[in-house]
Amino acid sequence: MALLSRLSQLLHRGQSAATPNISGSPRFDLTEVPKYPPYHPGLPTVTPDQITDSQKELVDRLRNTVPVSDADFARTYLTAIRSYAAFVHLLPASEAHHHRGTGGLFRHGLEAALYGAMHADRLMFVMEEPPSRRRVLEPIWRFAAFLAALNHDIGKPLSDVAVQDQSGTLTWNPFVGSLHQWAEQHRIDYYHIRFRPGRHQEHEMVGMLALEQVISPAIKQYLIEAGPKLMHWMIAAIANAQEAESINPFRDLVIRADRDSVERDLRINGATQSNMPSIGVAAERFV
Repeated sequence: MALLSRLSQLLHRGQSAATPNISGSPRFDLTEVPKYPPYHPGLPTVTPDQITDSQKELVDRLRNTVPVSDADFARTYLTAIRSYAAFVHLLPASEAHHHRGTGGLFRHGLEAALYGAMHADRLMFVMEEPPSRRRVLEPIWRFAAFLAALNHDIGKPLSDVAVQDQSGTLTWNPFVGSLHQWAEQHRIDYYHIRFRPGRHQEHEMVGMLALEQVISPAIKQYLIEAGPKLMHWMIAAIANAQEAESINPFRDLVIRADRDSVERDLRINGATQSNMPSIGVAAERFV
């Protein structure tokens, strides 16, 4: 509900904050979303910046957590967050469990990333390096921990849901671009989703294919400055891969950050949503 409230506020601040009316239809009005029964025009194709701004409190907490300059924060952390917002858009994180509301997947990823950054602040990285080199590498390792937590569920749009336009004739292909890019390309104002059957944990394996969509070449170049081991461990943590030959410092961190975010959402919203229908699906299912 916090996401919806903030999006509604954004869309009523005037022309500068409104979503561009790309197809000539009336501007989006989110004051009625979500409705129960859940039939509505669909999920609106608001911009990644609007989705990011809807969680300004979390972004501000993250900014106060990571010890980097404003310029570096914008270049790395904010860039990664906006890419994540463009890809997962307003999709829920689950059909009937945690973060099941509109924008739940973005909120869950950002929450986990904040917890991941907080947990990483208590870890000691690259201790084998001399102090001068460690001062250069530690911010990169902490950023990689943030990235792993942010993107730990990035495979869900590939494995868990199907996204279509209102007519049902166009389907988003998450293997080739973000949801926002697809909506802009086809001038789609609203989209619907349906959950795929038999999807349990498949997102962990296919998530690697989605990383190409959300990690920019500039960020990859920044990460590789710390060497290939960091990239290997970050990707393995996102895939939840267990490696017998070494201890991955990111894997337990990501598991803990994910758990903290899930527990928080279920504690705050679980009881109120337990009997609610899923979002983004057609009303015929309930008729």
